Amino acid sequence: MARPTNITLCSFCGKSHAEVRKMIGKMSRPRVYSRPRVYICDNCITVGTDLLEEELSAEMRQSIPKTVLCSFCGRSHAEGLKLFAGRGKFICNNCITLCKSVLDRELSAEMAT
Repeated sequence: MARPTNITLCSFCGKSHAEVRKMIGKMSRPRVYSRPRVYICDNCITVGTDLLEEELSAEMRQSIPKTVLCSFCGRSHAEGLKLFAGRGKFICNNCITLCKSVLDRELSAEMAT
C-alpha cells in the first residue's frame, strides 16, 4: 500500500516521522509559507556521525562528483567536505555534526520535562 503524500519522510532512509524518534528539516527559501524539503531522522544522524569517525575510503570519496552540493547547507564536495548520500539527497560532515547537536539538545530537553 502506498504512503500518503502528506507524510514527512527522511530524505536518506525513507522512514516516516512516525517510525523515528526525531526528524530535522532544512527549510527551503523563502521560509514564508514553505515546508522543509530535506529531512534527516535521528537514525540517519547516528549513522552519519558513526561514519564521520571512520575514514572514508578513496573509492567512496571519488564516487561522489565534485559538483554535488549538500542538501542542507549548499556547500560542495569540492570544498573538502565529506558528503553522505541517500535517496537523491546529500548531507555534509558539518551538517551531520550540527544535526547531532540539535538532536542531543532536543532529546535532553524532553528528558528534563
